[in-house]
Amino acid sequence: MSYKNRLECYGRRVEIGEARPYVYFYDADRLKTVDEVARADHRAEQDIKTLETIIADLREYRQALAARYAGLETMVYRSVLKLERVPHWQGHINYFVTIDRVFEDGTTTTELSERYAGKQRRDAIKRFEELKKQRPGIEAVKDIAKRDWER
Repeated sequence: MSYKNRLECYGRRVEIGEARPYVYFYDADRLKTVDEVARADHRAEQDIKTLETIIADLREYRQALAARYAGLETMVYRSVLKLERVPHWQGHINYFVTIDRVFEDGTTTTELSERYAGKQRRDAIKRFEELKKQRPGIEAVKDIAKRDWER
């Protein structure tokens, strides 16, 4: 088995897999017959095999994590500066200034995120322009127009 098999649920890949081994220990002194002792021993043997499989999967998973870490550290990326106007369903507006690191495989991480209330619109635009000057050549996206459904 592989840890990747634990990331499949009903024939499709999921983000989070799990392994939940349940191990039960019976008081050996209270087992009354030879058959009960034999069954408890058989269950213990099966539990050990299950746990060894989980340990092997975890070791393989750690190797995959190390490879992903190395890939992210060496992967080509571009920075994107964004100013976005986000209307709230209760009527107030927020402005977000973010700098995202977009890797070549499509993975995105946020380096900077700042929130400004609607009344601080000028401050948000000023901060956006300031960051744009600090980082020449950065891809800048300004999305502060009202949405169609707001008009």
